[in-house]
Amino acid sequence: MASAETSTAQTEFSVVQKRPVGRPRKNSTHPLDIQKQQQQFSSPVQMAVVAPSTTTTEDKGIANNMSTSRLRLGELGSEGMAAIRDITNYLQPLELRWPTCLRTYEKMKLDSTVSAALDLGYILIEKRFNEAKLHYNKSSERSKEAADFIEWCFDNMDGQTLRSIARNAATFREHGFSILEKVYTRVKDGKYKGWFKVAKLGYRHPLSLYQAEPFVFGGDGRELVSVKQDPSFFKNSTGFFSYPNSIHSEPIEIERKKFILMGYNATDSLICGISPLAGAYKAWREKVILEDLEVTGTSKSLSGMPLIYIPNDILSKAAMDPTSPEGLAVKALDRQMANLHAGEQAYMRLPSDLIDGSSTTRAYELRFLGVDGTSQVPNTKELINDRKKAILDRLGAGFINVGNDSVGSYNLGESKSNLHGHYVERDCNIIEEGLNKDLIPQLLAMNNIYLPSDELPYVLSGWAEDPSKDETSKVIQRTAAVGFLPATPEVVDENFAMLGYNYRIPEEYKTSPEKWQEYMNIYMPQFTSRSGDGLAAGGLNGTSSSVQGSADNSVSNNENV
Repeated sequence: MASAETSTAQTEFSVVQKRPVGRPRKNSTHPLDIQKQQQQFSSPVQMAVVAPSTTTTEDKGIANNMSTSRLRLGELGSEGMAAIRDITNYLQPLELRWPTCLRTYEKMKLDSTVSAALDLGYILIEKRFNEAKLHYNKSSERSKEAADFIEWCFDNMDGQTLRSIARNAATFREHGFSILEKVYTRVKDGKYKGWFKVAKLGYRHPLSLYQAEPFVFGGDGRELVSVKQDPSFFKNSTGFFSYPNSIHSEPIEIERKKFILMGYNATDSLICGISPLAGAYKAWREKVILEDLEVTGTSKSLSGMPLIYIPNDILSKAAMDPTSPEGLAVKALDRQMANLHAGEQAYMRLPSDLIDGSSTTRAYELRFLGVDGTSQVPNTKELINDRKKAILDRLGAGFINVGNDSVGSYNLGESKSNLHGHYVERDCNIIEEGLNKDLIPQLLAMNNIYLPSDELPYVLSGWAEDPSKDETSKVIQRTAAVGFLPATPEVVDENFAMLGYNYRIPEEYKTSPEKWQEYMNIYMPQFTSRSGDGLAAGGLNGTSSSVQGSADNSVSNNENV
C-alpha cells in the first residue's frame, strides 16, 4: 500500500519534462551543445555582443505596455544660435562685476582683435609723448625758470620718461582707470640741490587693489579720500610674498593727494570711469564661442563622419525590441561608432558576410564621409567678422579691418583713421590733464614756487601722425603769398616742425626785433612770392597785374582747390 500511494503521488505531482531531441542542455559546457547554441543567432554580430538574457516574460509584458510605439530614437531639437546669445547674457553680469571684470579685461586683451586695437592706440600715444614738449609763458621769467626745473625733473627720473609714463597712464583704456603714485625725493647735488624732485610715477595695477574696499570715500560720498592695496598681491618670482608681513598686515592706504587718477569716460559721479572693453564684451564673448564652434566643426570635417551600413532586417528587429539580440547588437555598434568619432577608439570589428545574391557587397560596411550638403547653418566666418567689426568700431579702430573683406576703399579707410585720431587725441588730453593739473602744480608748490595759471608750465604731446608735407607746404605758401602769415620766430619754428625739420631759430635771434631782422636779411630775404599779385590788382589769376574780364582761371587750377 505504501509503495502504491507513493507511486500515485509521483504520477500526480512529479511530471518529468523531457528535453526534446536535438535541443542543447542549458549552461552546458559540452562542445557540441555550445555549437548548437551559436547556430541559433541570426548573424555573427549578435553572437559577438549578445549576453544571456535575464528578462522574464512578466518584464517583457511591462515593457510592452510602455509608450514606446513608433518612438523616434534620433535627436529632434537643436541648440541653435540662441544658445550663444543666452550664454553671453548669462555670463555678462558675472564677468563684468567688480572685481571679476578686471580679470575679464585681462582675458579680452589676449584676443587678437582686441589686442590689435589696443596696441595701435598705445603706439600712437607713446609716439606723441615721445615728442612731447614743455611750454611756458614766454613773457614771464618765473614761468621760464619753473619750466626749466620741470624739464630737468622729467630728464632725471629714475628709469622713466614721458613716453613710459604715458604708457602706464594709458591703461585706463583697459580697466577704465589708472593710478600713478607720485614718489618724491630731495636733490642731493647740482643746481637744484635741496629741492624736491619727482623720482618716479609708480603704476598701481587695478588687480592689486583691496577687493573688499578699493576706494575710500569721505564727505558723505562726495569726495575720494584714498585707495587701498592688498598686501597679499605682492609676490616675487618664486611665489613668496615680498611685502613685509603681507599675509597678516592691513591694506596699504594711499591718500588722494599722493596719486594721479585718470579715468576713461569719467564723470563727477563716476570718477573711476568705465572701460571701453565693457562695451565690446558682448561681441567678444560671442566671437569666442563662435570660434570654438568653428574649430569643433572643422575637426569633425577633417576626421570625417563615420557611417555604418547594417541590414534592414536587423534594424527592424532592433527597433521592435531593444532587448533582443538584434537590439543589443545595434546598441553596441552605436556605442563603438560614437567612440570612434570621438577619437576614443582606434578600430572596430565587423562581420565579413556578403548580401544574399551578391559576391562583392558586404552586409556590414563602414565609411567616413566629409561634411557636405546644403545645410542651412549660418556661415561662421561671417558671424565672426561681424563681431570683429563691432569690437574694432567700439575701440575706434575700425579702419584696421578695411580691406580684409570684399568691402573697402581709400576714402572709407581715411575717414575711419581720422575717427581713430580723435580717440587718441582724447586719451592724450586725459594724460596731459593729469600731469598739468596735478603733478606740476604740486611739485612746484613743494619747492615754494607759486604761479598763476597763465604762467604755469604745461606738457603738450606731439603729433600722432606726421602732417602731410604736400598739404602743409600749400597752406604755408598760400598764406605767406598774400602776407597773411606773420614772419615771427615762433611762426617759423612751428612751420619747421610741421614740415618735419629739426632746425629751429637760434635763441640769440629771438631776443629783439633787430636781431630777428638781421636773421631775416641773411637767411630769409624773400619771405613772400608774387602769387598774390593778382589779388592786389583786383583779380584772382596769380601774378596778373590787371583784371581780365570776368574770367577766373585759378578755379581750373587743381592746386588751388
